[in-house]
Amino acid sequence: MIIETLVSIFTGVVGNGVYSCITKDDLQYKIGNAYERAHEKFYNIYGNEYGDKFNSFLTRQENVDLIINLFNLGEESLNIDDFNNNPYDNSKCASKEIINKFIVLLRQEIKKDFDLNRLLVEKEHINEQHQMYKQITQQMGKMLELQTRLYSGNINDKKINFDEIMEIYYEKNPLEQEYKLIKWLHINHGHKEGIILKAHIEYSRGKLELAKKLFNYIVDQYEEEFEYNNTIALIDEKFGNFQEAEKRYLLVLEKDRKSLNSLFNIGSLYAMKLEKYKEALEYLFTASKVAPDDSEVLNNIGAVYKEKLHDYLNAKKYFQLAIQCSKDNPLPFINMGEMYLEVYKEYDKAVAFFEEALQHTKDDKESLHNILGLIYASVIFRNKAKSIMHFEEAMKINPNLEEARLNLEIIKSNKGYFDIFRTLSSNKVIDLLK
Repeated sequence: MIIETLVSIFTGVVGNGVYSCITKDDLQYKIGNAYERAHEKFYNIYGNEYGDKFNSFLTRQENVDLIINLFNLGEESLNIDDFNNNPYDNSKCASKEIINKFIVLLRQEIKKDFDLNRLLVEKEHINEQHQMYKQITQQMGKMLELQTRLYSGNINDKKINFDEIMEIYYEKNPLEQEYKLIKWLHINHGHKEGIILKAHIEYSRGKLELAKKLFNYIVDQYEEEFEYNNTIALIDEKFGNFQEAEKRYLLVLEKDRKSLNSLFNIGSLYAMKLEKYKEALEYLFTASKVAPDDSEVLNNIGAVYKEKLHDYLNAKKYFQLAIQCSKDNPLPFINMGEMYLEVYKEYDKAVAFFEEALQHTKDDKESLHNILGLIYASVIFRNKAKSIMHFEEAMKINPNLEEARLNLEIIKSNKGYFDIFRTLSSNKVIDLLK
């Protein structure tokens, strides 16, 4: 019962990039394990003082909800007074201090898992920034109103220094960034580029609701900025509002049939979320005509053929074209590696593509090292030395990558070789024995 409760809460939490990397089953397994480990540690410390393993304040569903919501990206921090600490039988009431101690144990367990830790870090970052941004957001609202009342449209014809805008965007100190932006808006009389910059900053910080409001303001006030409907649609996608996102993309395409961003985004939306594969390919092919050398467009065409239509010949064709157009895009290398691994059973070629992908990415290298470690430690290769090397590299990059740590322990303990693992692109199970 506890695990089901956890999953129902966390499934509502993870609506963006984190959840796209984890299946619901994986989420259930990871969250359930973290909770049970924390519960076990708590019981080892306090024994039956606050109830036994099956009947304590930790097993009350209402308390499970409250505890997990402390990590919920959609919730504010909860009041610990809301916990039901009524004891079972003759056990003691759990004090605020005791409840907090369990929360610390749960946080420790969640931090051991790479995916769950990303959720926790994101929530903590949001809470940390919330108060700081609240006052600034109110000031921004007043400035937007002031601009509408006081300045005519020709204020935005003023020539501005875009180097100043980029300097503000890349400022790493959030408070300094806000100060510079407000100062810039004052000097430039509320120029629209400052408002656009503010929207981009909030989007990059994960403040999606505020970013959406600002981008909405831009497209409502300035007809020439209709392309920002693309960004609003991306935010709608993150919130799971796929129909609203579709409308936004089509709105842009009504005004500009060659909008590369809209063609690419709506094609990807149809393929990955709405399961309209024919329409997806139509828009992606149109995008490839607009930008024939765009590696990401070509890769996504290949991905539709590979993941959705299982047309591996066409998938291979477009992945190869994507590689030819850009060596800096790791995705077609990864997709080719997965096809050679799963479909063609040509394992040496699969490894070559994964190792090539490592050379062309700065992000998520730990996941590539982990999957290479699994392949070398598989029943196909049985190469312990190379598998250990890759698992250790993954741990160097991200010491909190629990999966790599466990894999390293397994291969070092001579418990056998791997025959099943999941793909990077779609989290699909590959069984090497089939």
